Amino acid sequence: MMPTDPIDRLADCIHLQEYADALAILFMSYSRLPRANVNGGERRVLIEVLNENHDDIRTMKMAVTRYMNKIKDYASSDNFEVSMRANIPRALNYAEIRKAAEQQFILLEPDLKAGIVSILLDTALTKFEEQGKSFLSEKAFKLLSSSDLRIIEPWEQASIYHKCCNFEQVIAIHPSRDPKCLQCRRDILTVRIYILDKCFEVHKRNNKDLPLFISKLINRNKKCLAVTSKKLSDFSHDDVDGDVDVFIEKTNTGIECKSWIVEFKATDDQLRGYGDDILIGLEIYIKVGITNLIVVTNPMRH
Repeated sequence: MMPTDPIDRLADCIHLQEYADALAILFMSYSRLPRANVNGGERRVLIEVLNENHDDIRTMKMAVTRYMNKIKDYASSDNFEVSMRANIPRALNYAEIRKAAEQQFILLEPDLKAGIVSILLDTALTKFEEQGKSFLSEKAFKLLSSSDLRIIEPWEQASIYHKCCNFEQVIAIHPSRDPKCLQCRRDILTVRIYILDKCFEVHKRNNKDLPLFISKLINRNKKCLAVTSKKLSDFSHDDVDGDVDVFIEKTNTGIECKSWIVEFKATDDQLRGYGDDILIGLEIYIKVGITNLIVVTNPMRH
């Protein structure tokens, strides 16, 4: 039976070398994950971009401009209800008119459909930059959304191809549709948006996904050997705040987990700052009597 906790699923699979790329998600900061409105509630998502190129992006920008102009024309038209194929009062503001257009997607004329897809793409590309665009590989996305892990789930996909003027938007396709034009089968600019497994999202929000994974991995060999989030005040030091990310009582070992996201090469000052931050944490571990110290962090370029 498949474990309900996604961290268990990851720990079960990770002894297989082909799943190693999936570990990258453990080193992503929760604060860098984009926000999206999913089924009426805010969720954190992951964004994958494939076949990014200047021609498709230029076509996307032009489609957004045509869409905005068209919406403004509808907003000032006496026949707005007829044009939008919906019984909507003309008193709606601009944002509400845009929303109405999106809700009536299947009935819209080509320029409006192209604009809606392009706005989704444009927004996703911006959030992709904020997320840290080179952090997860294409293989990692495939593994994380696979039936073995199911740590992320496809939610929405949008594509554009300038030569065929092809604009596509699909919802919750699994496995994800190939990033190719349906007309000519060439590679096209494609954005995929994934939602996180709800349980994993809770772990990530509390920065416990990496420590939990490490402790579960250790405990697969030695039951109940490692614990997560042991309070430092439990070491007869009531004046010390914080906790040990992973503590192995038998060997009196503390494991400090740190995740940094640096999109470009780290500067000397950044590396010194990261080192100082780690050193402060380890000094507190030593103060409470932990004798063996381990730091787990993501690799950085210099």
